[in-house]
Amino acid sequence: MRIEGHILSVARRDPSRPAVEVDGEVWSFGRLDTTSGVFAETIRAALPDPPQPVWILTPHGLDFILAALAVWRSDHIVVPVNPRLADAELKQLARTCVPAAVIADPTGASRARTVLEAVPEPLCIMEIQDARVQVVKAARLQNNGASRVFAWQPGRPGVVYFTSGSTGFPKAIPLTHRNIVTNARATAEAFGLRAEDRSLVCMSTCHSYTLTKQLIAHLGLGGCVVMGPEFFEPAAVWARVVEARCTTLYAVPSMYVMLYYHLVRSRLDPPHLRLLVTGGAPMPHRVQVGLVEALPRAGFISSYGLSEAGPCVSALPPAWAVRKVGSVGLPIPGVELVVLDEQGLPVGLDQAGEVCVRGPSVMAGYLENPTATARALRGGWLHTGDIGRLDGDGCLHLAGRKDEMILRGGENIYPAEVENVLCAHPAVREAAVVAVPHDILGHDLVAAVVRMPDGHADGAALCAFCREKLAVFKVPRAIRFLDVLPKTTNGKLDRTTLQSIWPREEK
Repeated sequence: MRIEGHILSVARRDPSRPAVEVDGEVWSFGRLDTTSGVFAETIRAALPDPPQPVWILTPHGLDFILAALAVWRSDHIVVPVNPRLADAELKQLARTCVPAAVIADPTGASRARTVLEAVPEPLCIMEIQDARVQVVKAARLQNNGASRVFAWQPGRPGVVYFTSGSTGFPKAIPLTHRNIVTNARATAEAFGLRAEDRSLVCMSTCHSYTLTKQLIAHLGLGGCVVMGPEFFEPAAVWARVVEARCTTLYAVPSMYVMLYYHLVRSRLDPPHLRLLVTGGAPMPHRVQVGLVEALPRAGFISSYGLSEAGPCVSALPPAWAVRKVGSVGLPIPGVELVVLDEQGLPVGLDQAGEVCVRGPSVMAGYLENPTATARALRGGWLHTGDIGRLDGDGCLHLAGRKDEMILRGGENIYPAEVENVLCAHPAVREAAVVAVPHDILGHDLVAAVVRMPDGHADGAALCAFCREKLAVFKVPRAIRFLDVLPKTTNGKLDRTTLQSIWPREEK
């Protein structure tokens, strides 16, 4: 099954069924089918076979969905690119996965002409705005696109995702149509999605979390996706949930923190909302429990995944949201999950090790990066780089990234454990723990904290709170208060930036 077939099969059965709602306008599956088909003809005329990477450089919205469907229908490869990236970052991505074409809004098209002028091969730029497409720079390839060919990838390539680059140069992750459709279907089953669902989209569609776990999963069932505000703001998001009668909401933990405190102040209880989904980073325990209590009619799903795995790997059933707060749940259908030690052997229950997965949605390897591929795919398993443990019910609990582990005077510390304790303090809204150099210990532990609006605890009080709940070597040496924590474009904590802004005198 191809991705566009998975989605547009609904148009054959029920063409009038609502598919996308944006600014009060409803697009049916039939209209999506017709419009994306015309757009696909434009792409076919501009790009020859074999399948080539086509960047989609647009803000989230209807234009992104139409562009993606058209690229798949023209038998080319969707490469979602975040329009918020800097020019230098776009140039980096172009070296990792050279585009044959770029589909962008007018602003993005103008940037592409300038930023990608050094791309060594002919480049086609197409401008999309308000569901209308025009080619603004055409260059037909003359069999010189060898670096863009994906013949090495088993199966038909459908999507190329990029790693966040938080640990170095971004890597390109090609996934086949089978990888994506398999993962979307398994996600829909694990989450309990329904054909009647109306899902609010409030995150960028360039991320696998949104594109596969939300858009493709819902649309493939015949559900409707409702485009949220272009810029995330809690009051506007909740207002859209209520007015559009949304039944599901997907967000990352940092967004749920803001949504929760607005919810508490406004005493909202959206009547149609039945499911909240999170993933991508640890959720503060107090916020998760608070959401469950504040929205008794809505289930809460904490999920885990990574782009290399399709992306969804596991999900915590809503019935366990409070009893197993902090867990990311059970493997979704078709996914095998183990926790291995440094020798590649399974560890016992509640023993920490590296989380490894395998299944039909796992990538075959990184694009033109055999070294990284060999490191990630060892012994038949995808080694995620995440440290976790399995409990007696088979639920996964994450401790943090393997490369984020802090070695402080010979003791191993995972930041997430300390951050959870800090966030349990009533004066703390968000917290982040990082390592800084230390002449004797090698590394020392420091924390950045965002206070509650009425929070008054100082650094000494928070350190004393930590000493009550943690071993002494896990207590931060210093705490600095910030208005906001630095985040990456996909909402994850940016630890590299946080380390760089820590005052030199405090190191």
